[in-house]
Amino acid sequence: MLNILIIGASGQLGQVLRSSVPASIQKNKINLLCPNKDELDITNSSSCEEYIKKYSPNYVINSAAYTKVDQAEKEFEKAHLINGKSLNYLSKNLLNYGGKLIQISTDAIFHSNKKEFFKPNSIPNPINKYGLSKLEGEENIRKILFKSNQAYIIRTSWLMGHTGTNFLKTMVNLHKTRNHLKIVYDQSGFLTTSSSLASFCWELIKKDTNGKTMPKILHWCDEGQTSWFEIASHIGYRGEKIGLFNKKASLEKVNLANYPALAPRGLYSLLDSSESIKKLEIKPKNWKDVLDFEMDLLKKKMLKNKI
Repeated sequence: MLNILIIGASGQLGQVLRSSVPASIQKNKINLLCPNKDELDITNSSSCEEYIKKYSPNYVINSAAYTKVDQAEKEFEKAHLINGKSLNYLSKNLLNYGGKLIQISTDAIFHSNKKEFFKPNSIPNPINKYGLSKLEGEENIRKILFKSNQAYIIRTSWLMGHTGTNFLKTMVNLHKTRNHLKIVYDQSGFLTTSSSLASFCWELIKKDTNGKTMPKILHWCDEGQTSWFEIASHIGYRGEKIGLFNKKASLEKVNLANYPALAPRGLYSLLDSSESIKKLEIKPKNWKDVLDFEMDLLKKKMLKNKI
């Protein structure tokens, strides 16, 4: 019996992880542990020790995070505690009691205004406090768990989907309620859907349980470089087509430099996923296709809630 602990099980990624356990892993008879914050508080060292000692998870997928990028500029202590210090607590207790950590990290540990692709071994250089807090979490994991081969770090970017709070759901709501929207067009990156990332996590566990040696740091995004403007435009076109809203809003292009935001951001956010594709023997799908899938799920949820 494999005990798999999902931290942040009620969040955007956590919900999809819970509902998408593949049959190939279910055959091994797994036990999903999905505690709420009262049952496991990762910002409390004693809580981490008590839970890990009691339930002995074989794998811990940490999908919990402080993700308010702009707010982190004002609430750095909170971001630091959730994204950074908590990984010290989790890592030390896994080292003591056993189990492997799968940490979800971010492209925000990098920064660039030049078109360059960041590889897993690229040198981090976060430009905002959110990225700094996530990098601290990575460094705690490296320091404590890498030598014993008890951790994987998965970096991803522009995560969105039919669950939780994210750009897709925000844009659907804005297309519903606004006639005109200003969207950044000159920031480039790779979209990743929660369904795609969840599948990647399960595939990693499958490979690991089968004894395949995997890189400790992996990048995963969906295929096709894009921009926020292009994503918002596609959501408008297809959302109107499938009836998520009656009429899409008109879009106006805005430079990143002219967009009001507390946290600074780079023009390029490009993670190189080629090593992950090779090692896990999986191919990412085009971002429009996976986004369409998420929008279809959102439509089904909307229809279900009306019944």
